[in-house]
Amino acid sequence: MHRITVAFVLMTLALGCASGQGRPASIPQPEIDLRQVGPIFFGSGVTTAPVTFEIDVTNRAADPLEVTEIELNSLGGAQFEILTKVRRLRERIAPGETRTISVSATAVSRTVRGTPTEPMSVRGIVTFETPDGRRFREIIIAPLLSSE
Repeated sequence: MHRITVAFVLMTLALGCASGQGRPASIPQPEIDLRQVGPIFFGSGVTTAPVTFEIDVTNRAADPLEVTEIELNSLGGAQFEILTKVRRLRERIAPGETRTISVSATAVSRTVRGTPTEPMSVRGIVTFETPDGRRFREIIIAPLLSSE
């Protein structure tokens, strides 16, 4: 029992350290909108398809923010998935400004018999950097459009 308690405490401390990239209290949460551009189309017998996402980021802080990384991946789903895509960039967003950032990814179908119809969501993790070098992440989840 003692080993389980020690393991739990160590795991809790590790998770606390890993999640230490919280948004500074002085910075309002950026507004983020994640959307899929067009449907996913798997051709006959094809199990991969391109998919493009656009991420609108609005800086509601008084200082500029820089988007340094966007990670996209799918949540759940048995018929298809979005392979994890990481895009590193240096996109400066002035106070009150909205920028649209495009990210291309790959959808993979687990079936070759027609188009997947199961609903699914995509998760976006946007990493920001403040003018003083602090980093923080925001997470957004959005539904995927049906395939055609």
